[in-house]
Amino acid sequence: MVHKMADENADSCQQENEDPKYKFKRIVSKLNALPYRYLKVEIILHNTQKLYATAKALKHVMNMSMRSLFGTLGGAVTFDIIKYSSESRVAIIRCPAKFYVKIRASLFTITQLGDTLVTLHTIQSSSHLMALACNSRDYIPSIPVV
Repeated sequence: MVHKMADENADSCQQENEDPKYKFKRIVSKLNALPYRYLKVEIILHNTQKLYATAKALKHVMNMSMRSLFGTLGGAVTFDIIKYSSESRVAIIRCPAKFYVKIRASLFTITQLGDTLVTLHTIQSSSHLMALACNSRDYIPSIPVV
């Protein structure tokens, strides 16, 4: 008896909401709904203070790391190095969202870039490029303390 009343109330609510002005489309965004992920990677040097490498050399080392870790087909992932600064040794990498885990895992296996021993450290990761513009952990306010 109680269930029947609940069903009648649900039906009456559906009939009230059938007015065209109440119709809307619900859009649910998933966590990785965007097609690309962006990584901000720092190259840490071990035995020297100078690194003579270009973005092309970094991409080649990353490709070789992907192939050795996941094989020929698993390593056939397209990614781009959007920005590389040899002075600060920071690179911004764009990769497809579904291959993000593979790219990040392959970064840990890189130990040498040219003749230099290196470690690649992921500073930030985001699905929005603008999020890499500033890091809230490094933010120093410019307001003077009185």
